[in-house]
Amino acid sequence: MNAVLLLNASCEPLNVISIKRAFKLWSLGKAIFLEESDVSWNSAKSTFKVPLIARLVDMCDYRKYIQPRLARRNIYVRDNFTCQYCDDRHKVESLTIDHVHPRKHGGQTTWGNVVTCCKTCNQKKADLTLKEAEEILGMELINGKPKKPSNMLLTTRLKHGYNLPECWMPYMY
Repeated sequence: MNAVLLLNASCEPLNVISIKRAFKLWSLGKAIFLEESDVSWNSAKSTFKVPLIARLVDMCDYRKYIQPRLARRNIYVRDNFTCQYCDDRHKVESLTIDHVHPRKHGGQTTWGNVVTCCKTCNQKKADLTLKEAEEILGMELINGKPKKPSNMLLTTRLKHGYNLPECWMPYMY
């Protein structure tokens, strides 16, 4: 695994970060490593164990600073890898992103306008608005209007979508 679970000073999960970022926080004295793997990294002068869990030294008000990034992976995780029209769970290869209000009609790429969609449903809906798709095709959003997720939701949903190290589980809600 090439990722490190970043915890707040109170041991709440904040995010999943790269190993490089974890070492940078550690070298600046902003984080300590709670768990390390058996794998080592070598530098010119030292050898370091690769961290699995890092905890911030000082408390961070994550609600103020950490906002989930609007990215394909995060949309899939928010929607639990499930098509929001047919309610079927799919592998990443057969998923797409659908603009609820199509870009052709002025729809923006925002958390409130994009949903996970299987290729079949996306082709069927094409560039219809949600209202047109309901009237013509009988398609409706299973979970209602999409919303911006909390970073905590994305972090905890990662638990279901990826193989995570066992040592992360006590910190996941």
